[in-house]
Amino acid sequence: MDTWDHREARALVDAFVRSEQLSADAAARAHDLIDSNQPVRALELVRAAASYATAVG
Repeated sequence: MDTWDHREARALVDAFVRSEQLSADAAARAHDLIDSNQPVRALELVRAAASYATAVG
């Protein structure tokens, strides 16, 4: 994952936080996964957390 991809993935995570679909803790974990070159796991975490937030909404 190159630097541009890191920025894009981080921006996506931050957008979910701003829309209140992702907690700060989940966002921190997603950022950690992005930083350790595990973007797929980060996006899976975001998808699961956002789905949960929508379901319990």
